[in-house]
Amino acid sequence: MKNLFFSMTGIILIILFTGCPDADFDNIWLKNNSNRNVVVYIGEEGLGEPVYPDTLLPSINRTKPVYKAISQYLFTKDIKNSKVCIFFLDQDTITKYGWDKIRDDYMILKRYDADENYLRQIDRTIIYEDPKEGE
Repeated sequence: MKNLFFSMTGIILIILFTGCPDADFDNIWLKNNSNRNVVVYIGEEGLGEPVYPDTLLPSINRTKPVYKAISQYLFTKDIKNSKVCIFFLDQDTITKYGWDKIRDDYMILKRYDADENYLRQIDRTIIYEDPKEGE
């Protein structure tokens, strides 16, 4: 019984003193207000892919869908001293031409280079609206 008590005390102390390290995540809210099937790529430091000021698309398609309802996206990028590139792309175009052509011909819909101040001004929310739909 005494050994069990010391074991449990030890486990509790380990849990208390080795909690999760602070995560270096930031977040942004994205919404698709267009009729397009929009996806997003957010340049992240931890993936070994291009990040700001390099505005190339990555060699691997790491896009995520942007829904009509607002959605939260997490990314790992220190934007207190830098910017994050946010690329909006058309999933149907990616399907039709393939990622290599999209990347080589820079076939994006819109790109934002956002820093901490800009994200604060827009309440961390970026809404994609197709300029052609307003014509």
